[in-house]
Amino acid sequence: MNETTDAFIHWLFSIPHWLLFPMAGASAAIENLFPPFPGDVAVVTVSVIAGATGVNVGLIFLTVWLSNVGTAFLVYAFGRRYGKNFFASRLGSFILAPQQLDRLRDAFRRFGLPVIFFSRFLPVFRPIVPAFAGVAHIPFFRAAIPLALASGVWYGFLVYLGSTAGQNLPAVSATLKHIGNWMWLLAAALIAGVGYWWFRSRQPPSSEHKNQ
Repeated sequence: MNETTDAFIHWLFSIPHWLLFPMAGASAAIENLFPPFPGDVAVVTVSVIAGATGVNVGLIFLTVWLSNVGTAFLVYAFGRRYGKNFFASRLGSFILAPQQLDRLRDAFRRFGLPVIFFSRFLPVFRPIVPAFAGVAHIPFFRAAIPLALASGVWYGFLVYLGSTAGQNLPAVSATLKHIGNWMWLLAAALIAGVGYWWFRSRQPPSSEHKNQ
């Protein structure tokens, strides 16, 4: 670790233990609202401190899980409430043309459960998919169950990884980086696929094609 990181870790060990809970919750919540935020790294770091100082790791997990799921539900509700009007606007129709939005809704209604579940493990898609589930008007519990299960699995893994590492944060960070690299690779492949679909489906079907 460099001197700045080392000083930050020492500061974390010195703060009152109760502060770890809002820090962990905020880290997991912000990621759904501001995707560039390194929420996974922050959760693991807090879990390392919790495990090394005897803080109740189960409560850390519950704080992280409920905070992440809560803001994901908020994003879903926002998409359900405002998505239709947004995609009727000039900017929205540029992002998704009407026929693209119809296809997306059909895809979510057919494959929503696995899409929502597996997207929680992928960067970029993690905050976006709940919004589009709302736009597609997927029933709340049909969206909430896979979302909550996947978030529980992922953050349970992160909290366990951090809390069992003692104070060996560099090794944990290296493991997390290795896992993250593979997830980013998969996410990049999916982004390329989505981009290809976007360009191919951009134009509405021709009248000749419709009449066939």
